Amino acid sequence: MSDSTTQAGILTSARYGKDKIRVFRIVRNGPLHDVVEYIVQVLLEGDIDARCLRSFVISPKTSPHILTPEHFALHLGTHILATYAHIHKAHVFIEKLRWSRISVGIEGQETLHPHSLPGMDAYTTLTEVSDRILSTSVDLSYTYKHSISIAFPTDERRLTFDVPRESSRPLNPFLDNIYQQTVESVQATLFRMAQQVVAENDAVETVTYTLPNKHYIPVDMRYIGVDNLTPSKAEVFMPVSAPSGLISATISRK
Repeated sequence: MSDSTTQAGILTSARYGKDKIRVFRIVRNGPLHDVVEYIVQVLLEGDIDARCLRSFVISPKTSPHILTPEHFALHLGTHILATYAHIHKAHVFIEKLRWSRISVGIEGQETLHPHSLPGMDAYTTLTEVSDRILSTSVDLSYTYKHSISIAFPTDERRLTFDVPRESSRPLNPFLDNIYQQTVESVQATLFRMAQQVVAENDAVETVTYTLPNKHYIPVDMRYIGVDNLTPSKAEVFMPVSAPSGLISATISRK
């Protein structure tokens, strides 16, 4: 490297760290579970050119502030600064993904989710558990059974438009089926949803649903003495976008 006195510029700011750290946490409080999913970025400033930073660990399973992103970010940042004297600043950015609570079964009574059934076949590599994270995104497309006549605007500015009654968008019965029906699989739920769209919308000819089965993998935390692999104790998961399961089907009107 050339002598710094001959260089035109000097280093005035530098950061390094980790980006797009995805974490999913379940906090089990008896029958009531709280969940959060974060995307975390941690960038550090300090005497980085002179000293190395060893791996730092603050477990999402042991932090009491995990359910509040602002508090968890402060906990993580202060942990780093208190542990490494050569780090002067810790920038922690947390994006919280939205999860909403839905009612299942009779109010006040715990009900097993219909997609959390044990009894898999002898060849599966999945461990049989009484609960599992179900995460998907719903892609719904449909076709009409005949052409729809659309009249041109007749006003002077060509702004008036009458929406044909047949083109009304079918309602997506996803939530009604995903937790109110006792069914054997996501495939069966998909079939029920498509059947409902066809039955309730006379103009619809075909319905196609595509649902990826997004995977959440328990994090192996044995290296810090925490059991997170036993199904009943698994609380910290790594969401992965690929590979994923993919379920798709088209239902056509008879």
